[in-house]
Formats: sequence, C-alpha cells, structure tokens
Amino acid sequence: MPIASTIRQVTDTNLSVCGGELGKIGNDYYLMFGHNFGGRYDPASSSSLFTQTYSDRIKKFNLADDGTTITLSGFTYQVDTNNFHRRDLNIGPVINTDGSLGIGAYGGAFRKDSVLPFREPIKIDASGITINTAYQQVMNHYTCALMPIYDSLTQSMYTTFFGGISLYDYDNTTSTLLRDIEVPFIDDITTMTVNPGGINDETILPVKLPGLLGSNAKFIHTQHLPSYPNEVIKIRQLSNTKTLAGYMLGGIRAQQGNFGTSSANDTIYRVYITPNNTVGIDELNDITNVQLYPNPSTNSTTLLFNLSQAASVTILLLDINAKEIFRQTEAEMQKGNQKIQLNTSKLATGIYICKIRSNSGEQTLKLVVGR
Repeated sequence: MPIASTIRQVTDTNLSVCGGELGKIGNDYYLMFGHNFGGRYDPASSSSLFTQTYSDRIKKFNLADDGTTITLSGFTYQVDTNNFHRRDLNIGPVINTDGSLGIGAYGGAFRKDSVLPFREPIKIDASGITINTAYQQVMNHYTCALMPIYDSLTQSMYTTFFGGISLYDYDNTTSTLLRDIEVPFIDDITTMTVNPGGINDETILPVKLPGLLGSNAKFIHTQHLPSYPNEVIKIRQLSNTKTLAGYMLGGIRAQQGNFGTSSANDTIYRVYITPNNTVGIDELNDITNVQLYPNPSTNSTTLLFNLSQAASVTILLLDINAKEIFRQTEAEMQKGNQKIQLNTSKLATGIYICKIRSNSGEQTLKLVVGR
C-alpha cells in the first residue's frame, strides 16, 4: 500500500533539536532538552569538525493538521541553563498519583561541571516542571529502551530501563555497585519506582540482557495491552500470567563496557511481564506504608512507616548474606506515621536488607548504598 499520502512535513527552526525527545500531554506537545548539532561527529569535544549548542529548554507548542497542511503554533519556552543542559537522556510517559498524565526525564549528558551524566529526575505535566533534587539516579543514564507501568492500587509508577550506559554497574559476584566515571555500557535491567508522595527508589532486577545492549533502543508495547492514553501499562488489568508486553528494537551492541567496538543491534527481543497482583492486604500486620528515601543512599536514609496501633518496633539492617549489621529498638511507638533517620555513611557500597518488626508483623525493604 502506498504511504506517500499519509506523510506530510513542515520546516521550523524550533524543531532543530538532536538528542532531545518529543512528548505529548493532552493537546500540548513538548520538545525537551537536546542540542543543535552541525558538522561531522568527533569524540573529541574540542574538535573543529562540528558545532553544537545545547537547547537548555523545554518547548511547548500546539500542532494542527487539516489533512493537507501541518501548522505549528503557540510556542512557549521554559529555560534552565543548568538542569536542562542535557541530551541523549531517557524520557518516558508517567501517571501521577491523581491519575493525570505526565512525562518523566531521567539522566542525560553532560553536566557543566564535569563530564558526567545528570542524576536528578525531572517531571513534566500540565501543572509545570519539577526537578527532583532530593534524589540521585544510580543506573541507566543514557537513552535506552524503557517500559512504563502504573499500579492504580498502590499509586506507584514503575519505569523499567533496559541496559544502556550508566555511571554505576552492578557486580553480581560481589553484590556491589561499581562507580565508573567512564560511564560504560551495561547489561543491567533496573526499575525506578515513584511512590505516592514522590519518593523515588531503584531496583536492580535479577535478569540481565544477553549482552551490552539497550543504548538507543526503543520499547514498542503490544497494541492490545491494557494501557493509559500515553501507553503506560495498566498492571492491575493484567492477569497473573506471563504476558507479552512488547518488544525491544534496535540500538547499540557493544563488545565491552569502555573503549571497545560496537555495532548496530540486529535482534528484536520480546519483553514479557508476569504480574503478581495481590487482591488484599494482610490486616494482621500493624506496619504499613513502609518507604526508604533516598534509596540508593550515600550518607543517610530516612525510614518512613505507619503503625495502626501503638507498638514496640525493632529495625534490623542485614547484608546480602543475611549477616546482621545494625539493630535498633524503639520502645512503645505511638499509633500513626513514623520517621527514623538511619546513618549509612560507614556502610560499604552494596545491597542491604532492612527489616521493621513489631509483635504482630514485619516488613522488609531493600536498601542500596552507593557513593
């Protein structure tokens, strides 16, 4: 079938953006971040073969298409020469806790003060732009395939990143996070969770990619998967069985993390998810709404939880081998929301298990310590 009649194009200097992304909320389009690149690419930033000017902005505009002509109008600009000075980042759709649509921006290169990626996530929605300076993203800082999922019961937003390039790499042998300022290709798959209240954490999944893949790849979700208008998957509408969520397409296949050769990835991968949708809450457990932030942590983290009744609470911190590292008992805490500060400055980088116990229940969380 000829496709010429379905393609129209328009020229506008506002669209001269490389390494940025285009998103849409309602009738508004958002052209975010990136740079205007001219010439021939050269890894040397001081090269005379090219010029580049960072956009440093988010452009909001409208688009009208009458079937013959495309018209762009209503351009407005939000400029931030520091936080928006990024390109080649991850941008994906999100659902806010109130059910409204938004856009999440993660990572990107390069900071003005160093040749390192940005680590502060950004949220864009109809109400404005929020830079989360309280959180430092640990993994997957360069554009890669990502899969967005929202849980309407817990009001949690999950964005899963497939490989890419990262300031940190996870060593399965030692169960530690390795910081590499060369920002290598990785094979890790991680999920960033935005909990109610906007608290972020990251989880390194036990499954890895079959190689150093994911950079510049795209996730294409299946057509009939239950999803929101912005293609965020509705996890609560899936059955608790293995489900084809979509495909990882394209991108780079690297031979080694740093300074090696690479090629275009010529394999399409199916991506499956198996939901574990619980239908009830154990009312016997008097400890609920447990969160750690920031997580990953550097020098300290805050433990939040709620007690349905007054209780004596013990907090345990275990290493990956279940060896007890820390124990703290809080005698007779009152009913309601609780907040406890935990010092992690003397802990080695790696993964720890945090347990909160009372006489009638226990909750367990994973804590990541990085530097």
